[in-house]
Amino acid sequence: MYKSLLAGAALIAGAALAAPVVGWSADPGTETAQIAPGEGWWRHHHGDRGREAHETPQQRCEERIARQAGLVAYTIARLNLTAEQKPMWAQVEGALQAAADQQRAICAVAKSSEHTEQTIIDRLDKHQQMLSARLAAIEKIKPLLQSFYGSLTPTQQAIVNHPFRRS
Repeated sequence: MYKSLLAGAALIAGAALAAPVVGWSADPGTETAQIAPGEGWWRHHHGDRGREAHETPQQRCEERIARQAGLVAYTIARLNLTAEQKPMWAQVEGALQAAADQQRAICAVAKSSEHTEQTIIDRLDKHQQMLSARLAAIEKIKPLLQSFYGSLTPTQQAIVNHPFRRS
């Protein structure tokens, strides 16, 4: 379920690091995974959670930004935008970048507080700050994304709606 939510948030949350705005969902049956020699069942099914446990909050935050930006780039590359669609995408991309910059600033705050003892109230405040930033990003990006999405062909919309589904 977590992977579906992450994929669902990719376009908006990806570069913008906002919250899920576009209803993307990865089709569970369309991804083929290969287990490299030496990788066990746990790593195959749960990713690098062991590695994530050793990362700082800032590293995890920045990793999420990069992963989501990659999902956006992958999807846009698949769309093969027309000359008419590119300016609309440029507007969405600019808003996404501004939101990503704001998210990176929040990640930097996570670095400055990673060595101090945090109370539950401190953690709640940071969570609220992150959610507020995501909501602000959604409110800015959504109308731009709606215009862009409306300019897409049905085939392109299908790619945006389900970027990991094989055509």
